[in-house]
Amino acid sequence: VADDQGWGITRTGHIRQFGEPISSSLGAIDFVGLAESLGARGVLIRKSEELVPALREAISSRGVTVLHVPIVGGNP
Repeated sequence: VADDQGWGITRTGHIRQFGEPISSSLGAIDFVGLAESLGARGVLIRKSEELVPALREAISSRGVTVLHVPIVGGNP
């Protein structure tokens, strides 16, 4: 999950068109806790160098893994 704490692309469009975001900011969501509550493994990525090893581990493990990756901005 690329987490910008909002509907990033929508928020960017709102700012461009209206000068402010309209109902597109979500705030902090605990995606690791959400994943675990649904029986998956959740991993919070705090530094960019953690991403590749976490991806490799997720791919090689059995079951579902959710990687929570905080990002800045909302455009892909």
